[in-house]
Parts: sequence; C-alpha cells; structure tokens
Amino acid sequence: MKVKAFYLGIQDFKKVWDIQKFIRKGIIDTGCDCCYLLLLQHNHVYTVGRNEKEVHLLKSLNVPIYHIERGGKITYHGPGQLIGYPIMKLRGRWKDLKLFISTLSASVAKVVSCLGVECQVKDFPLTGVWVGNRKIASIGLHVSRWVSIHGFALNISTDLNYFSAILPCGMNITMTSVLQETGKMFSIESVARKYAYLYGQCFDFEDVEFEVYEKIDSLVEDVSRDFSKTC
Repeated sequence: MKVKAFYLGIQDFKKVWDIQKFIRKGIIDTGCDCCYLLLLQHNHVYTVGRNEKEVHLLKSLNVPIYHIERGGKITYHGPGQLIGYPIMKLRGRWKDLKLFISTLSASVAKVVSCLGVECQVKDFPLTGVWVGNRKIASIGLHVSRWVSIHGFALNISTDLNYFSAILPCGMNITMTSVLQETGKMFSIESVARKYAYLYGQCFDFEDVEFEVYEKIDSLVEDVSRDFSKTC
C-alpha cells in the first residue's frame, strides 16, 4: 500500500474541502487502496465541527466561517499552519477509530519533536498534541463508509492572535506554535515533506511519494486518472 502525499501551498478552505470529498467518493467507488495525504496551508478561516451546538466566537475579525462534518468544535486555520488531510480507506486494525486518531496524533507529535519541541498526545476531551498545558496541534476527522477526511492542524508559525476571537475546541485554552516555543522559523513545505514520511512509518505504509503541486486543478486531474485505472 502506498501514500501519495501532496503539498499544495496556501489554498482556500472550500476548494480543498470539495477536493477531499471528491477523493473520498473516488476511493469508495473504485476500491482504491492508496492513501491520499493532502498537506497545505489555508487562507484565514474558522471551521466549526458537528459537536458545536453554539459557536464560540468572541469577536468578529471578518474571517469566513464554515460549518463542516468533522468532529470537534470551532478552530482556526491560516498561513503558517501545516494542515494535513489523510484520505484513506480504514482497513483491519485502523477500523478502531480510537487507535486511528491516537496514531494520527502520534505522527504529528513525532514531527513536532523533530522540530525541537517536547510535546505530549492527550486523549478525549483534550484530543490533540500539547506542550504542557498549551495546545500546538488539533485533530478532527470525519469517516464515512470507512474512508476518512479532514485531519489535523499544526501551528508552525501561525499568527496566534486569530485564536483570541474564539474558544478553541470550545475550551478556554492557550494555543502555541513551534515558533513561539523555539523562536525558530521553519519552511512549511519542508515540515510537510518530513511529516509525509513519518506518517507513512506510523501507519505501516510500504511506500511514500511526495509531490509539490503549484496548481491544485492539476492534482484533481492526476487523481482522476488514478481512479480511472482503479489505482
């Protein structure tokens, strides 16, 4: 089994959300056994998960808000944050969703550690990756017919001020970033490349491909060709 990891640069949320759903449908329809790992940054956006009964927005920053199907509550995405969307058919032991989420969290923690930050993975209701009592990465997924979409958001050099407008994950918590913890700037693309191979290791994939796409429409065309060959 193979991971096809793509770094997409900075993209609008809605466009990538639609692509995730397109890829999931293709996997379901064709039985494709590849894992497609989308790695990117988003333009400024707040997303609200299906568990949020009341949107915890404390002030308006003229940032779009999307209500989506992932678990969890409200969070922020923006430049300087590595977003990871693993779109894969959950087979065998990965049908244990608790194990899947904990392994995804552990894979993110591994890359955080590689960047020089000591961190811990915490369980529900504090799901995610933490540096002491400060949260550095959030996890939120949606699984339908055993195919996952959405994933994680890791703060690398994120403008943390955008979190001040919300109660992140519906809680009064402090968010942090790799930059805040180390004082060092890292290229998001280089972190994405490192993460792709760590993800492959954590999920026992035999092969990992990593490719940078400057035009997101080219990704859709290439994935469509995969599906036409039924992977």
